[in-house]
Amino acid sequence: MVAFPSVEWFNALGQRVAEDKEEFRRLGYFDARVGIKIEANGSGPEGYVVEFEDYGVKQVRAAADPLRGTDFTIEGSLDAWSEMVRNIQQHGEPDLDHTLNRLTMAGVPLKIVAED
Repeated sequence: MVAFPSVEWFNALGQRVAEDKEEFRRLGYFDARVGIKIEANGSGPEGYVVEFEDYGVKQVRAAADPLRGTDFTIEGSLDAWSEMVRNIQQHGEPDLDHTLNRLTMAGVPLKIVAED
């Protein structure tokens, strides 16, 4: 098991997408640089950039400023991110309260931020 959050964890997620390519292919392609900013409960934020290309993950890297040079960033506390990951691990997929769509609605724990 790879620790969350880490470059290795996001790379493992990308590998999982590659292994289940047909399952993810039905969702459509996605070309974007996505920043992930995790407020690590008092120890400062952790940042990552996940670059998606076509039907998979092209590159993952740590980033001090995950908003810079990305299309958008998803920001939230380590608790919120960890709860989402645990929920997916428990059920094999997110329940309706733990999807990125639900978690980034106004007034919930994650938010989408873009330079523009």
